[in-house]
Amino acid sequence: MTQWRILLARTRFTQPVDDSVAIGLWVERDSVRYQYFTVGVSDTQLHEERVPEDSHFWDAAAMVATIQIRELLPTFTPIVDEPTFPFKVELDLGMVDEVTKSETIPKIAEGTTLDEWTT
Repeated sequence: MTQWRILLARTRFTQPVDDSVAIGLWVERDSVRYQYFTVGVSDTQLHEERVPEDSHFWDAAAMVATIQIRELLPTFTPIVDEPTFPFKVELDLGMVDEVTKSETIPKIAEGTTLDEWTT
């Protein structure tokens, strides 16, 4: 059996290459780092969505990113040569909006385990 875990590795940051704003998540497989993911959205999209700075948007984004990555994993091939090189995923803003409207969003700190399961 394989033990999987997704952790919030880095809270909101600006990616230098394309000025998108993202969060970083580590996926671990059997307690070993498997792949680093950045899940982000363009700065333009953030302004169009009018995301307030003090909202729980990024905490909800971490919850949504976890779902997105977990759905991606069954068909994902890790970057074997360099697992610290981020695999980029575009954040599903519609899903973030749904989460913020339907749930109480906890504050999520770096290092928090967001999901774990066994296959």
